[in-house]
Amino acid sequence: MPQSSKPNHSRKPKATGEEKPRTNILVVEDESLIAMGIEMHLAKEGFDSSLASTVKQASALLKEKHFDAVLCDLGLPDGDGWQIVCNLHEPDTENRNENIPFVMLSGGFREEMPDEAKGHSNIKAILDKPCSQQKILDTLKKYL
Repeated sequence: MPQSSKPNHSRKPKATGEEKPRTNILVVEDESLIAMGIEMHLAKEGFDSSLASTVKQASALLKEKHFDAVLCDLGLPDGDGWQIVCNLHEPDTENRNENIPFVMLSGGFREEMPDEAKGHSNIKAILDKPCSQQKILDTLKKYL
C-alpha cells in the first residue's frame, strides 16, 4: 500500500520539558460581563484565570489553588475585597497564596482601606473603574 503524501496534523508536538507554566490570575468581580471581558483579555495575552464573584468563593479558591496574582473588585455582594486580603492572613490558616499581589478595582468611589488591611503588603495597586483592559494588564504585569 502506498504511503499517503498528506501531512499528519493529528500528532501533538513533543513537550520539550522546558515549557513554562502559564501565569494564573484570580479575577474577583461580581459583574459577569466585566469578569468575562477581563477573562477573555487575559486569555488572549497568555494568562490562565479563574473567576469568583463573592468573598466566600474567592477565599475558597485561594485555599485550594495556587495563583500568581489577584485582580479584585472592592464592592462584592457578601462583603468587600479587603476581606479577601485579610482572610489570607487569618491565624491557623495554611495558605499557599499568602504573599500574592492584589490589584484592587474600585467602582468609582474610593473606599477607605480598613486598618486590618493596611498592614498587608499584598495590596499593590488600586485602579478606579472604569479602566481599560490594557491598564489592568499593565498593572498586573508590573507585579508578577
